[in-house]
Amino acid sequence: MAEMKARMVFKNVDAELEVDQISFDDGWDMLQVEDPASDTFVNVWATADGSVEIHLVKDPMVGLDYLTLYGDDVSDIQLDIEERSSFWSTEEALREIGRATDRDDRLRAVYTAALSATDAESDAVVAAFRTVSRDDDPGIRLSVVVATGYLQTPGLVEIVADLAASDPHDTVRENARILLEGIERERGGGW
Repeated sequence: MAEMKARMVFKNVDAELEVDQISFDDGWDMLQVEDPASDTFVNVWATADGSVEIHLVKDPMVGLDYLTLYGDDVSDIQLDIEERSSFWSTEEALREIGRATDRDDRLRAVYTAALSATDAESDAVVAAFRTVSRDDDPGIRLSVVVATGYLQTPGLVEIVADLAASDPHDTVRENARILLEGIERERGGGW
């Protein structure tokens, strides 16, 4: 399978119903149906020409539904899908981080920002997460660690390293350390 090229986070819609309708209308081929034994719901389709794989993920870790698109050129299918459903932009998620007053809304905004960010948007995400990493609530700081598992840019990994070294809460430090170990193992010790 080709490298993931795009991730699209659904707004408040029934993601499964939306994707089922688009797949039917566009003649996508179903490649994988959700495994009931799995903690994470994943259905996989391929476009009719087989050039793009579309994965619908219902992710309980972050409480979000999103699509991941794999293929050499996903831009046309991404635009088509964006026109037919409702998705968060990274910019919207970053604004929501700053203005949300409800804790759950802030957590979702942090996760959405990481999931939806493109390479070009990663600097803005790093800047926002640097602020979030100093929040009084350890759960909010921990969300930076979890979100970095989805968007492993050097700037975010640096923030997680700071949390691992000096966060006042044991759970945040320990989870940051675990993530860093996993990233190092995955990358073979370097960037």
